[in-house]
Amino acid sequence: MIAKAGLDGSQAIKLVYTNLGWPNGLTLDFQSRRVYWVDSMLDRVEYVGFDGDGRRILIQNSPKVQHPFGIALHQHMVFWGDWKTREVTIANKFTGEILDSIQLDTAPYFMSAVEHRSEFGVIPNRCLNHSCSHICLPSPTNLTSYVCACPSATYLDWTKQNCLCGNGGRLLEDGISCEDPVPLPLQVSGLTTRFLANEGVGNDFDLQCTITQNAVECSPKNMEEDPGMTQEGSYRCQGP
Repeated sequence: MIAKAGLDGSQAIKLVYTNLGWPNGLTLDFQSRRVYWVDSMLDRVEYVGFDGDGRRILIQNSPKVQHPFGIALHQHMVFWGDWKTREVTIANKFTGEILDSIQLDTAPYFMSAVEHRSEFGVIPNRCLNHSCSHICLPSPTNLTSYVCACPSATYLDWTKQNCLCGNGGRLLEDGISCEDPVPLPLQVSGLTTRFLANEGVGNDFDLQCTITQNAVECSPKNMEEDPGMTQEGSYRCQGP
């Protein structure tokens, strides 16, 4: 399958998911808004639009495409390497016409072509002034938005900006060490005499809780009466 998504993982869309073998090389044509790829099982060069439209086989049944691996674009040309022919072949990216080929001593692997900066224009850095503690990921929502993320085995706190470890302590700047967790005060509302009488003193009941910066505020689930006196306690944050 060939798919696209925002750098934050959102808005994932499948572009190609049928009649696909081994897409061992892929490159983007920003001018034409196309994704080009080489398929090493079906032995062909194809492209599709950025939105999954206009799929087309550019080159197939060609002696220059026997086991393609790696592809790149530059201006009106598409380049790919082939393991069997040990060549880099150049073709017209619009018509598929073979323009030239370069013989190599070894099988080529991944390829890239350096584009001139002016072809892309100025791309703003959405994470230039971010407030994330560790990882900032641009979001496709708009040109200025981003989301924060955390290294493996850690998670975001209630602010969605700071990373916490599994023990609830703050993840330090090195991305490995953890701060000792600080217990938060626990505030449980709704434990009135009437509620306890109905539920039975000593029985278990579920709480719904909200973690804020300064406390953990909880109340019994499905509580119908108005919250009454508050029970104070302590709570140590734990990972989800």
